Amino acid sequence: MSSEDIFDQALAHFEKGEYGKSVHVLNALLKEDPDDLDALFLRARCLLLTDHLAESLQDLDRLIESVPDFIDGRLTRALLLEETGENERSMSDAETVLEQDSECVPALSLCGRIHYRLDRYDQALECLNRAIESRTEPNFLDYYYRAQTFLCLENPQAAAQDFAEVLRLDPDHNGALFGLACLRAANEEYEEALKLVERAIILYPDDPYYHDRKAEWLAQLGRTPEALAAAENLVEMTSAHPEALLLKARILKDSGDLEGALAPLTLAASHTEADWNVFYLQGVILNVLGRYAQSLEALEAFLKKSPENLPCLTERVSSLLGLRRHAEAEAECVKLMKIEPENASHYNTRAMARAALNRREEAIEDYLKSIQLDPDDVCSYLNLAELYVITHRAHKAADVLHYFSDRFDSLPPTDQLPFAYYDCLTCKLLDRDLKPAEDRLRAIDLKQCFASYYFGDIHQWLEETDLPGEKKDYIRRLTDAFEKKNGFDLSA
Repeated sequence: MSSEDIFDQALAHFEKGEYGKSVHVLNALLKEDPDDLDALFLRARCLLLTDHLAESLQDLDRLIESVPDFIDGRLTRALLLEETGENERSMSDAETVLEQDSECVPALSLCGRIHYRLDRYDQALECLNRAIESRTEPNFLDYYYRAQTFLCLENPQAAAQDFAEVLRLDPDHNGALFGLACLRAANEEYEEALKLVERAIILYPDDPYYHDRKAEWLAQLGRTPEALAAAENLVEMTSAHPEALLLKARILKDSGDLEGALAPLTLAASHTEADWNVFYLQGVILNVLGRYAQSLEALEAFLKKSPENLPCLTERVSSLLGLRRHAEAEAECVKLMKIEPENASHYNTRAMARAALNRREEAIEDYLKSIQLDPDDVCSYLNLAELYVITHRAHKAADVLHYFSDRFDSLPPTDQLPFAYYDCLTCKLLDRDLKPAEDRLRAIDLKQCFASYYFGDIHQWLEETDLPGEKKDYIRRLTDAFEKKNGFDLSA
């Protein structure tokens, strides 16, 4: 049998997908003639298709060394080098191919992919556009990488169009399913995002990140029981990984179940690979629940990992305030103001510290500055109203509350409750009609008011101020009912 016949036999095996048999025939042929370049190239392709990458690369290196201008060999080597992650070498081969054939579509596509991986997005877009325009039949890979490139160039609309095209060409492409799902979620189209991620889960049920996003998007839609079930499933499939526990805790927190949220956080915090955000969320929740010492401990654990984290430093000030360490809290606020001079919350917390240190006029100035920086900061308005009350300026307190009266229904119940409290209090002080304020107070769903409230300053003011007995008794009943959140029967 001639060498041509042997080669044809090997080629026939190759075309049938019998790559191992083809290699066996080619080995015999190359043993007789090691310089048979056609046989060498065919063997390299067989080896590549059977994942014998190192052996394939050896054959391609020999081939290109013998014939540097052999486009098919150089392009094949470029694709192999891409697969092994040698991007620069792969790019060099692809660019050499384009020097010989500037419209070689596989080389253009390859250059686009590698430019993308090397964060050269403008060059990636140019190559991928040329590849897409030059193809007679569309290729999903071009559209997928162009979609990713558009994302990096902050063009989500174009990315969404390309992901949709990928799914038209390959309905089961998990990257496009998930990419498009994330874009829909970014536009708050959570129902569409869920449909896409659920398709991805059917195809790839063991990918935890798909389950993570499903739980998150269900929570965004207010479907809390389903979101918790998805989060619990994620906890189980990841053997209680801290990130899964953190997700479950966030869903519980956002639903108002703060005590429930602490349980998965405590379990996550005991894990050796605990996400440090676990400690931050613990600190935030414990602050809201009024457990300030525990909150401070959790926040300081987080700060060991990230000592300059501004949200955590800010939350730590709230813990210090709760622990009545007012001078420390004020000093920390001053430090934060130097970093973020336009952050309203720093003025709000410093005002609370100054008010507690009996520097009330300075506190009022800070609250006014906070409101100037953030006109929608409910906390500053409420705290300012309290200061005006205890400094015998009830008319000013009423003016402050009036600002939010038209938006009362849009406030969360946790903010509605103190607003309604001060509204009742100022109406009583100013001898105004109490019925509208009391009706609004009683209509609030107390189960959704999960914050703790402290009115030590009001109690002290009641002891010190000279008010008619009937007004004092009313404010005492109001304050007691408010702190205990046990209903508002304010009758004498």
